[in-house]
Amino acid sequence: MVPNEFTEILIKLNIEKSDDSLKAAEILIRENILFKAMNLIYYACFYTVTALAERHDFKTSKHSSMLGWFNKKFVHQDKIFDKELYKVYRDSFNYRTKR
Repeated sequence: MVPNEFTEILIKLNIEKSDDSLKAAEILIRENILFKAMNLIYYACFYTVTALAERHDFKTSKHSSMLGWFNKKFVHQDKIFDKELYKVYRDSFNYRTKR
């Protein structure tokens, strides 16, 4: 799929939100505010995967579906990302939803 201009804008915005979330998480970690940092780490992963979903025309309204799609497509099928990276995304999702 060749992304259109609107799709490219959405991808860029999601990458920016991911970067901002990571920067904020680093500050919170330095201040020992770990629960909020973990939440931001999750959102950094989520925004990055959302950018990938835009690129691949995958739509979902559920965070768990996005997580499963990423694992299936990029870890198992295409083997682009290592399982350890997926585990960071999955574990931060689980930590966030169990608190």
